[in-house]
Amino acid sequence: MNPSVNEHTYWRAFPLTLSIMNIVERRDGVILESDLIRLLEEEVGDFSDRELNSALMKLEIEGLLQIREISKGQRKISLIKKGQR
Repeated sequence: MNPSVNEHTYWRAFPLTLSIMNIVERRDGVILESDLIRLLEEEVGDFSDRELNSALMKLEIEGLLQIREISKGQRKISLIKKGQR
């Protein structure tokens, strides 16, 4: 084991961003963050808030998702269709 890597560090077989996109597409392009978290935990196992936020930010910057806060602590995640980009 590399001494600079702690024992809980690992590589995902499938990137979190792709898992997010697959889930949002299966939900007709719209999902609440709480539902996304539950489905991601079922599919990929454990992940941190930081990993989730980083993946969501990357997808939003790439113009693939739109993230809106609908109430305190709750976000709606929407797929941006190709014509809207």
